[in-house]
Amino acid sequence: SRTACHEAMSYFIRINRIEDVRVLFVRMDMMGLQMSPDTFNIMLRGAAKSEDLHNFHFILHLMLKRGFSPNGITWDAFMMAHPDMRVKIHVLNCMKKKGLLNHLSTLKAVCEQLVIPEIEHSLNLGKTQEEFVAHMDSNYSEAWLSVDSGNRVLHSLGARGLISRCWEFLHF
Repeated sequence: SRTACHEAMSYFIRINRIEDVRVLFVRMDMMGLQMSPDTFNIMLRGAAKSEDLHNFHFILHLMLKRGFSPNGITWDAFMMAHPDMRVKIHVLNCMKKKGLLNHLSTLKAVCEQLVIPEIEHSLNLGKTQEEFVAHMDSNYSEAWLSVDSGNRVLHSLGARGLISRCWEFLHF
């Protein structure tokens, strides 16, 4: 089934077996399984994970050629593909204009990518925990926090030896 193929593709992406994802995609096509934006988004996330913009472009073009429109997950993958924070902010602004951040899951996924640069910037400026949280709430809404975002904040705080701030954030 398409769902089973998506699960297998996601697994292959997690363990970095990109060639197996390609093979599975071709088999899905040969078997006549109906593709969906999720099919392409899984592959796009794999390309983004390795920051392979060439492959990302190829998959995105294939997605468009097959008649599927990019959605919030696609844009999130595009943001993931770029290490440059300026590009990420530009993509964020485009997503806001398109109303894609109105979807809670998309908002949380985007925040997972931006939270490390945000906490690092906050720490470099000597801001308090409350100031950091207020900044995140005002820029991304109060729904920005997820388990992954929280773990990334904790990792950044712990890497700087700010254990008391880790506890404080954990309680938050």
